[in-house]
Amino acid sequence: MATVADESDNASDTIEVNDGVAPIVDEETVAVPTQDVVREQMISWQVWQPVLLGLVAAFLSKFLWEDYVYSAIGFDSQWWLDHGALLFSGDILTFLFALSSLHWYDNWGKRAKMVFTASLSVTSCLILLLFSGLFCWPIIILVWVLITVVWGKYRLSPYRTGIWLGLGGAVALILGGIMAHFAI
Repeated sequence: MATVADESDNASDTIEVNDGVAPIVDEETVAVPTQDVVREQMISWQVWQPVLLGLVAAFLSKFLWEDYVYSAIGFDSQWWLDHGALLFSGDILTFLFALSSLHWYDNWGKRAKMVFTASLSVTSCLILLLFSGLFCWPIIILVWVLITVVWGKYRLSPYRTGIWLGLGGAVALILGGIMAHFAI
């Protein structure tokens, strides 16, 4: 039996080698099937697409509400003139979510669940905004940021994705409405 010392550690590690041992020739190779693991991105389409769709919906609502929709419906209330564009932008955003869900999901059931919860989230945020003023808008932004930080790490069900998209779209609707008011 011979011993081999590692020179870098000043002979602290020794390895014993047997000179008379024959190597094993009958080794068996085993193939283990593996699957590619797709690494999820922490922040993906659930953040930036509802923001873009919300901004588009806010500007379209500003262009279309007073000239076409308000006069066609026949409402003559000042409340509808003031707040109708915001509510109409929620309708446009829900329609854009329904169109975009054709790309986001393959299953019709998942699409319906996502669009339903997104429209419910947008509607509840807009009603909360209308009846409590701009005071609740920072709260909606904080909830959306919290959801983005916490839920952004996971693959979510369509219900939770709809809530996330709805809150992000509502934040963008309010921001886009303010931008459209000053730009147009």
